[in-house]
Order: sequence, then C-alpha cells, then structure tokens
Amino acid sequence: MSNHSSSVPLYITVVIQSYLYKCMANEIYIPENPHTALRNKIRETILVSNKEWLLLTFNATGTCIDPNGYKRQIVGEHSISRFMNGVDWTIFHIRRKFHRPNLKFIPFKGGDIGDKKYKRVNFHVHAYLEIPNEKSKDKLIETLQYQWPVYIKRSYQFDLISHCYTDTLVNDALKSNIWYNQRYEGNSFQFGTEKIFTCKSCLF
Repeated sequence: MSNHSSSVPLYITVVIQSYLYKCMANEIYIPENPHTALRNKIRETILVSNKEWLLLTFNATGTCIDPNGYKRQIVGEHSISRFMNGVDWTIFHIRRKFHRPNLKFIPFKGGDIGDKKYKRVNFHVHAYLEIPNEKSKDKLIETLQYQWPVYIKRSYQFDLISHCYTDTLVNDALKSNIWYNQRYEGNSFQFGTEKIFTCKSCLF
C-alpha cells in the first residue's frame, strides 16, 4: 500500500508566501472590491467630517385599490420614484432651512418588494445625515419628523402612514451599521453597492 502525502508541496508554499509578502509590501496591486471600496468611502466621509451624524429611517405604508379591484400596497416596485421624490424634497428642505446646501446625506434602499406577498418587506430607506452643529440637532430632528409626512403625501397624492425615525450615530458602531444597511434582504435590491439609493439629494 503506497503512502501518499496529502501536504502541500514545498515549492507551492514558497510561492504563496512570496506572493503574500509582496502584497503586504504593496509590490503587487490588488483591485479593491467595489463593495469594500464603498464602505471605506462612507466611513471616511463620516469620520473625517468631525461632525455628529443622525441615523434615519424613512418609511411609508398604505393601500389602494387597483383598476382590477385588488388592494395593493401604494409603495411598490413601480412607485419607488415617488418615494425618491419625497426623500429628495425633505432633504432639500433641510438644506435650505439650515443654510447648508452641501449638507451630506447617504441613503440606502431597504426591504424587498418581490411578487410574492409573504416574502415582501415594506420598502424603506436607511440613511446617514450630517448634523450642521450641536445646537441645531433638536430642531433638525423636529423638522425631519414634520416634513417627511408632508412631502411623501404630496408625492404619492394618497394618505399614507409615514414616519422618519432618528437616532444619533455612534462612531464605534459605524462599521457594523454600514454592513447592516448594505446587507442582502432579497432580490429586489441585492446587497453592497446596489443598496445605495441614488436620489438627487445623495451627497457624500
């Protein structure tokens, strides 16, 4: 009975080690994963700003009767542009009110609006919003919570149940929070870079 060794041949180990050492010494360029690049860009934007940031969640729910007589969720696959308008108008209002035209805002698509009702997670938007200054924080939150229902109703032309939930971002939890916002929730929006909500008010 022959005795074959299952270990990796020495020359292969040497090649791998040499490659790793060159990577560590930046002698070999390794393209950055686009999802990782985006996460790093977001972290850099937030951390170098030296400002506090808000964690936001925009949501809206409501039903209507379609032409066939079926009850449908108003916020669905064919109406996300209206949701986008509501988000844009709210953030543009904030920038005007606080005289900060370049106030940074980083939104992510959330939920899954697939065809199968039991798999659906209502569409919503998670976001990071820069706080202009500490004195304006309470007024900023108050304005967001008041204006979001106004603008989302104006966009859809329907009565909706809508909320803008706010919390203060803790920098120590930033990395895990970005992962959370970019996670896979279903095929509607996939994950990573696909989760960025590319509305007009997005700025980072």
